[in-house]
Amino acid sequence: MMKIKTAALIAIILTSLISCRRAEVSYNDGRLYYDKGNYTIAITLFTDSITQKPQMPDPYLYRGNAYVYKKDYASAMADFNKTIELAPANPAAYYSRGNLFSIQNNYDSALNDYNTAIKLDPEYTQAYLYRGIAYKNLNQIDNAIADWKTVLKIDPKNQYAQQYIDDAGKSPDM
Repeated sequence: MMKIKTAALIAIILTSLISCRRAEVSYNDGRLYYDKGNYTIAITLFTDSITQKPQMPDPYLYRGNAYVYKKDYASAMADFNKTIELAPANPAAYYSRGNLFSIQNNYDSALNDYNTAIKLDPEYTQAYLYRGIAYKNLNQIDNAIADWKTVLKIDPKNQYAQQYIDDAGKSPDM
């Protein structure tokens, strides 16, 4: 009887280890396809990773971003929400969801998410950059410029922030 229980326990542990390893391999392969712009295959691989290990937040985040590229915004939103549920301290999840809100012209919600991303990581330049764009779209030009100046303080060579400031018609030392 003891041998049967031990064998069953070993089988459960091995199955779990194989599943975790497969989840990691699928996630890593998904990242490779994602980085190459092949979002359909990336989504399939991220989905496999999620199936194997549903409590791992990163596959949801990247699958959500892949869905954005495929313009499947409902699926992207569900994945970003799941990422935030699983990893509420992950600034990239709020940043990505903020970008989706911006795409949908929901700038107030975008600002909330960018604010959260910045609160979690005060040097998250992309969140400042895109929060500035959201402010600009809301005609809050002074707030936009302040964010772009913050980007330049963190990353003085950031060409995007400098270009946005120049386009706003004000110098960075104002």
